[in-house]
Amino acid sequence: MKLEQIVARAIKSLKEAHKEITPEEFQRAFCKEMKKEGLTHEECDKLNKFISRLDEGYQKLVKGYAPKSMDELVQFLISQVNRLNPTEASEYLAAQSILLLKVLKAVKQLRHKEAAKLASTTLDKIENTKNTELLLTLAKSWDSLTANYKPNEFAAFEKYTLLKGYFLEEVANELKLAFEKNIQNFDDLALVVLDGLKPSFTKQMQKELELFAKKVLNEPTMISQKRVQSEIKSLVAKRIYLDNKEIKQKISEIDGMVTRCYAKISGITDANVSGAQKVGSIKKLIEESREGDFEAVKVKLSALVAALDNDISGALTALKEEHAQMVAMQQKIKSLESELESAKEEAGIDFLTKLANRKVIDEELEHFEGLFLRFKDNYSVVFFDIDYFKKINDTYGHMAGDVVLTSFAQILKKKSRDMDIVGRFGGEEFIAILPKTDIEGARTYAESIRVAVEKTKFIYKETRIEVTVSAGCAERKSTKSLKELIKTSDERLYKAKQNGRNRVFWA
Repeated sequence: MKLEQIVARAIKSLKEAHKEITPEEFQRAFCKEMKKEGLTHEECDKLNKFISRLDEGYQKLVKGYAPKSMDELVQFLISQVNRLNPTEASEYLAAQSILLLKVLKAVKQLRHKEAAKLASTTLDKIENTKNTELLLTLAKSWDSLTANYKPNEFAAFEKYTLLKGYFLEEVANELKLAFEKNIQNFDDLALVVLDGLKPSFTKQMQKELELFAKKVLNEPTMISQKRVQSEIKSLVAKRIYLDNKEIKQKISEIDGMVTRCYAKISGITDANVSGAQKVGSIKKLIEESREGDFEAVKVKLSALVAALDNDISGALTALKEEHAQMVAMQQKIKSLESELESAKEEAGIDFLTKLANRKVIDEELEHFEGLFLRFKDNYSVVFFDIDYFKKINDTYGHMAGDVVLTSFAQILKKKSRDMDIVGRFGGEEFIAILPKTDIEGARTYAESIRVAVEKTKFIYKETRIEVTVSAGCAERKSTKSLKELIKTSDERLYKAKQNGRNRVFWA
């Protein structure tokens, strides 16, 4: 192997060990690599040559100290020379022994299995034996432990959070913060799940859902359990079934009322036909009266008038009854309509576009604002406004306007991520909340929506309607509050419309 390759390997080993590349460290690594290849070098043998020139006593001491460089050997020899005073040497050795015992006892308490075990063994040998060779063997064991030590005890936690600390206390604090954030995420997730389970139409599940909500709020982390996830799916399916059943029942009630109204109107019409026939008979009798038999006509006319009077009286009574029933049915219909409107609001859905309504948007903004204040999780807001929407309504009619709104909603949903929240803010104005997105990401998203709208063919009754959209973007970390974020985004939307429409403003 070439010398350059050995040098490269030596440098690589120092980098992998995160050691500073000093002349001493490089020489040590270089000599180690030379030894692996069965080679030798003058610089590598220099230390051993000096040690071999010492007397046997110093050689034994040096062997126990195990210097790794000429500097370490010189320092060791100086320390030995400075200990020529027997009293000072004895005191120093005693203090050194006490310090060694204290250090070993401290290491024994550390939560490192191999180090604690080796410290315990070393303490035992120092206190109970006087074998120099045994102590030198233990010294080599300590060298081996430190040489092979890799601080990867927390590698299993890297998938939960990036650990930057090196010492145990630092890592413990990082893990504590990570788990606190994880638990907070479970709290937020639990609230989202429970909001989704709130009854929209049916009230039959109210108690069952209250019990489930209480259980989840007491222990939000249980949402991660498969058993609880299956229970949530079951509750959702049951709620959808009961909602549909309730809606069908209310629609059936309204249909029944309409049918009864139709029947009553038909009855009134029939009564009017019968009355008209009787009036026709009277007219005919009057014509016949001109031919002479007035008494007979008078009798018949009296009978017809009495019958007609009776019919009118009955019709008036029936009309009064029908009027009362009609008023009651009208009140019932209004009540049902009010219930349906309340249910729509509770469901949090804009029923025309099937996007989130204003109520849900406000709740989601508060949710993401909370995450930003606690964890500095940045998010952005984009306001969209369909250009010249009033003109579309005036030119093509409100039904055409509804088609444009629902089509634009579909584009928004298609272009958004699962984590994004999109909704109808009011009229032709829409909003998108983009978690973990900076202003550049918001601009890219808004531009993709603008281009998609421009390219889409909006068709109503075989007529193509030209539609464009304007947008304004803002990110939370660049504003002082949620209120300012909304205001900034709305102002930029206004700028986009003032500067020609069909464009995105983000600054």
